[in-house]
Amino acid sequence: MVTRNGFRIASLCFTLALILRLGILFGTGVHKEHDRFEMASVGVTFAHTGQIANAYMAMPTGPTAHVAPLYPMMIGVVYWLFGEGETGETIKQILACCVSSARAALLVLLVLAFGLSTGHAWAAGITSAIYIGAFETELKGDWEGPMAANVLIVLVLWGYHLAWRRIPSPLAALGYGLAWGVALLISPSLLPVGVGLAAVAGFALVKKSPRALAAVLVCFAAGTALALSPWIIRNYMALGGFVWGRDNFGLELSLSNGPGAHWSNPLNRPRIFSMHPSRYRPATEKLLAQGELAFNADRKREAEEWIGSHPGEFATLTLQRFVHFWFPSGRNRAHQLVLAGFTLLAFAGLFILWRKDNPAFPMTLIIWIMYPLAYYVIQWSSRYRQPIDWTLVLCVSVAVYEGYRWTRRKVAV
Repeated sequence: MVTRNGFRIASLCFTLALILRLGILFGTGVHKEHDRFEMASVGVTFAHTGQIANAYMAMPTGPTAHVAPLYPMMIGVVYWLFGEGETGETIKQILACCVSSARAALLVLLVLAFGLSTGHAWAAGITSAIYIGAFETELKGDWEGPMAANVLIVLVLWGYHLAWRRIPSPLAALGYGLAWGVALLISPSLLPVGVGLAAVAGFALVKKSPRALAAVLVCFAAGTALALSPWIIRNYMALGGFVWGRDNFGLELSLSNGPGAHWSNPLNRPRIFSMHPSRYRPATEKLLAQGELAFNADRKREAEEWIGSHPGEFATLTLQRFVHFWFPSGRNRAHQLVLAGFTLLAFAGLFILWRKDNPAFPMTLIIWIMYPLAYYVIQWSSRYRQPIDWTLVLCVSVAVYEGYRWTRRKVAV
């Protein structure tokens, strides 16, 4: 149960997070550095035409599903209201800081809803306020990761209240499915998490009433499909094929797996700047001639052929991406050690949640299993873990607070 004190803690942690992020953004002058990426490129087009189009910076290419629609639409509204120049960019970055700061407040509410103590809530809120896993992603608003994180926290909290140890009504399941569909229109990468959480809930509840559970799962799936249907119809009409979320997986798979490919996005720039339509005009021209779906399908076939003929190299790249997803590269050796320690503390916190038989344990575990699957086969980037970084913050906070309590008991003795 979240009390008035819980909301006060959440508000204070949000304020701390926002002050820190705005201080870094404007204190370092980072807010003056602008490098437009696909989300913002589509946002500019949406501001002028109301269309989801022209994702690639090299040249206009028309309607696109390279990005999911909702986040670039939000950016587009900012550009429409404030212009796409300095003022619009500044407002976008301030809003991005607000969105990323909201994670601290939401995490406090989630921790308390899971039945953990006020001390755990303070630890989670302060840790979330201080922890910035992907610097530019959190502060500049060029990608959807921070918003996807907040949406996932809300969905986990909602799902916990809805279906923890009881079968919800079909109508409630339909509404929850609609919410998940909206979330997927922000970040399609959340799909494996939704499937995993639904499977865990189904497994836990199937003995109560298999027939009622089946009806609930059907309603949940129907709600998700209903929310996605306008985007699916639009893509069929504008692009000539079925796309429920994004259509760029084949392109990313090809960039990440091929001759000279590197596990890291920053170190994979030679391939990116010689293959990606946003950075390489001949590729953009080919995409325009073929059509976006056909172009991406060709890239997927190329990647699959290379993977099939180079299984050892693919296995090595996959292992490197797996390791660095959980133990990210830092800016220097000290930073890398801090990040590694953060992950190890998160593992310890997950173990403590298991020992406490807390509902945060199964939900966090399924998120850790399901979410990264796609990112083990494409190049690593610090922003890819952004939507689930809060789960590590939660577990680290549990480990830190339990360590603090243990130390206090020992000192008192």
